Amino acid sequence: MKKRLLTVMLALGCLMVLGACNSDEKENKETKESTEENKVMATVNGEEILKSDYDLLFQDTAATYAQQGMDVNTLDEEMKKQLETQILDQLINTELLIQQANTEGFKPEEGEVNDSLEEMKAQFEDEEKFKQALEENNLTEASLKERIVSELQITSYLESAVGEIKVTDEEITAVYDQYKQAMESQEQEVQELETIKAQLEEQATMQKRQEKISEIIEQLRNDNEIVVL
Repeated sequence: MKKRLLTVMLALGCLMVLGACNSDEKENKETKESTEENKVMATVNGEEILKSDYDLLFQDTAATYAQQGMDVNTLDEEMKKQLETQILDQLINTELLIQQANTEGFKPEEGEVNDSLEEMKAQFEDEEKFKQALEENNLTEASLKERIVSELQITSYLESAVGEIKVTDEEITAVYDQYKQAMESQEQEVQELETIKAQLEEQATMQKRQEKISEIIEQLRNDNEIVVL
């Protein structure tokens, strides 16, 4: 259930955020030349990453920035370049994870995919609103299900590859020291370690998990053929 909920959050977040962004830009997207959309930006073991994929993720990122009161259009050239590189890297990493998940035979049950889809639908006012969001993102229910399958594959693969994570008291203390320093710099009250140990342990676990995921992705990048065009 936890894994399915994570998948729903990822896919739903993309759908709803992009829907809010794309509704204003739909006319521009419709007039964009198909040759530009089909431009290949990179390949991963021969699998193409298209400009259209990049544009969707860029819009998603721009919408996230906007929610934080930031406008990507106001970034200086260096920051824009960094953002563009990060977005392309994210697409490459996702393709690597999907390919590895397929190689190792990770495939979600149809029922799990359908459950995730139904949970997504439930977040909308009605079926019509859900279909409208799909249309605004140039998606069909079938293509959305494909995305859900990919998310479930990646989640299952990473759970297996990362394995069980255990943190030491030293690692919890290190997280507490970071918390303490941050609170003191803001002249706010610092809680005792034992009072918030459960939260600190959870944060340390998340940090350790992310470090392992980064190591896995780095290894995949080293072991596979990536061409940026």
